[in-house]
Amino acid sequence: NKAAYNSLWRVNTDGEFNVQFGDPKDFEPEKIKKSSKILKNVKIKNEDFGYVLQEANKGDKVYFDPPYPSTPNSPNYNKYTVEEFDMEDQERLINCCLNLDQKDVFFVLSNADTKQMRQLLSSFDHEFSLIEIGARRWISCKDSSQEDELLITNEPEEKWIKQ
Repeated sequence: NKAAYNSLWRVNTDGEFNVQFGDPKDFEPEKIKKSSKILKNVKIKNEDFGYVLQEANKGDKVYFDPPYPSTPNSPNYNKYTVEEFDMEDQERLINCCLNLDQKDVFFVLSNADTKQMRQLLSSFDHEFSLIEIGARRWISCKDSSQEDELLITNEPEEKWIKQ
């Protein structure tokens, strides 16, 4: 993540990564070695998120961080890849989370706290735990801006606060 300028991920219309490299001082060898040990037995896949329904088992923990719907400060969050991640995809992802919940799989979905997302969540006949957080954005060398985000989960917020 630190390899790209401002930790940004973006591709061009041919699907090729097109962000310049960041500052070499961001590459801290000890952190890279520690991350390597932590990720040693982790599976990282470049697939549609739906594959997790076949692989996740009771008690597993799944984290989703999809492209966010557009916000006033960041109108093109959903266009970092060739295929736009639209509201239909957001709906599919929430359905995936509901299916994981039925399998007793713990999930956390981070997303923008927008009217559009809240309306989508309320359209489901399910009670989600919503945790509101703020996040700073440092994109395009502009001053940081505060964006409201949601952590959407099937675990009660009280359990998060204890951790």
